[in-house]
Amino acid sequence: MKLVGVMGKSGAGKTTFTDFFAQNHNDVGIIHVDDLLSEVKKKYFRIFLQPKKRNTTENTKKNPKLNGKVKKLFYSNRFLFNLLMKVRSKLVAKPINQQIETMKSQGKEIIVIDDWVITTHEDLYPRLNKIYYVERQFSERREGLKERDDLTLEELKVADIPYARHYIDKPEDDRVITIKNREAIEDLNQKAKEEYEKIHVKTFDEKYVIDVEKTKEFSRLVKARINPNKEDKKHSSEKVK
Repeated sequence: MKLVGVMGKSGAGKTTFTDFFAQNHNDVGIIHVDDLLSEVKKKYFRIFLQPKKRNTTENTKKNPKLNGKVKKLFYSNRFLFNLLMKVRSKLVAKPINQQIETMKSQGKEIIVIDDWVITTHEDLYPRLNKIYYVERQFSERREGLKERDDLTLEELKVADIPYARHYIDKPEDDRVITIKNREAIEDLNQKAKEEYEKIHVKTFDEKYVIDVEKTKEFSRLVKARINPNKEDKKHSSEKVK
């Protein structure tokens, strides 16, 4: 099983890329951290949420926005931002791991985790086999977010503060692949297909990994074929003991 992360600024196209990656592939499982976070917000951060009248789109009804002033306070201070991200990571760690285990039991070979701050998950981040960083121009993200989350220009600027002030950067890591979203859905879809094909190919080690227990069992069966009486006596003595 492989764990894949998808990150990038708000409105960059992470969710679209992730959904395209999994499209028509039964061996891929998707975890959208925002979906898990919506329950966390309602449970632990209710007093910091915008009133219902400010959550007007389908997306914000499902995942309510934080109060603008509170969000700006936390996003404008590196210490408060890092504290918020640590708390956030701790609160969603258990549901993320539960979903990973469920998907493993379902036979998923690739699990894609979509989260704009995936690098802040101290336990999860080192386990990722590959990380996709989705980029998109601000003007294009702005229009998309206005429609998706009904955000004002000021709210959009606040959302970008952690990147603008380098609280969050694109990881300098061999696992990172940059996906440039140039506003062409077909192009993003094609990139997702190409990346799926690359990551789906098993490495040499994965193809020829040796299962120790299976090897022991195979060896025992071979010995039993060569000298059946000796093996029968051995197992009989083991039973007596």
